[in-house]
Amino acid sequence: MASQPAALLCQMFEFVFWVTLSECPSPFSKNSFKTLGDVSRDGKTRRRFEERHPHLRAGVEILSRYEDSWFLLHKRSQESAQAAEAVDGDVVVLSAHWEKRRAALIQLQEQLHSLPDFVREFDAITAKIAHLEGDFEEMESRLVYLETLCCQCDQQTVKNQHMNQLEIYKKKKRKEVELLEVDLNLEHAQRVAELERAMQQKLRERQKVYEEAFNQDIEEYLSTGHLQHADPAGADACVLDQMTVTNVSDQEALDDFLNSTSDTSAGTSLTSGPDLRSSCSESLNQDSPTSRDQSKEAVWEQEEVTSEESDAQLVQSDEEDVQLDTSLIGLRDVCAAGGSEDSDSAEAPPPHSQH
Repeated sequence: MASQPAALLCQMFEFVFWVTLSECPSPFSKNSFKTLGDVSRDGKTRRRFEERHPHLRAGVEILSRYEDSWFLLHKRSQESAQAAEAVDGDVVVLSAHWEKRRAALIQLQEQLHSLPDFVREFDAITAKIAHLEGDFEEMESRLVYLETLCCQCDQQTVKNQHMNQLEIYKKKKRKEVELLEVDLNLEHAQRVAELERAMQQKLRERQKVYEEAFNQDIEEYLSTGHLQHADPAGADACVLDQMTVTNVSDQEALDDFLNSTSDTSAGTSLTSGPDLRSSCSESLNQDSPTSRDQSKEAVWEQEEVTSEESDAQLVQSDEEDVQLDTSLIGLRDVCAAGGSEDSDSAEAPPPHSQH
């Protein structure tokens, strides 16, 4: 594009040059143009002519004419150059403007060609946006689910902490219950031991009373031949007939004693009272020590068995529930007909037999 103004300027100068030549006088006519040979010959001829005929005034006129013509030519050339420069500026401005328009048109054409691709890309972007919207909704639901799981995990953690605290509290209370159970077992064992000792003491005292009453009844029976039954003083009074013999071996000794007394009484007369008394006293003197020893041994054996059974029984507790001793319950029924001093529910005599 830069070469076009230069070519245009060259054409303009050429046009001005030919116009100027056409307006010039005869020296620039066709006859004035000669070859080099002609010029050299003309020079030689002119030199010869000058040597022969010098015309100075004519040369001055020619030079002044040429000077005037060249001055006009130079002036027109300057005007033409200025006009050419103005035209060149306008041409440059127009060229730049049309280049901008051309670039804009080319860019518009390219954009029009790329418009279908842009539409396709826009559709793809719209589809991607819709897909991303679905993904965002799914992500939101997943985040809500994750938040729910986090809340559940927090609740489970708090629950586990409470469970651990509850387990620790249960262990602590279980230890306290075990310690309390041990204390209660020790206290119960002490009370049972004290009760057993009290029962044994009362049984010894009662056995002693029974032995004394039994010996008195034997002496009275041996002396009189019958027993006297005294009326009870009250509803709670205990009679010797209602009492029980604590030793089974005493029953056998009593049967042997009664059988022996019946045999001896059959061989004597009914009127022989002193002989009966003497024989009864002898048999009493012979049998009563053995029976007393046997009864005492039986009482002590029974007391040892009772103490061993009481020591062997274990107190079973479940949540601080103490089971009652069945032996004590059985002993209550036996002592239902006892005296006022024997009416305690915790004491009872050992197994008995009727006399």
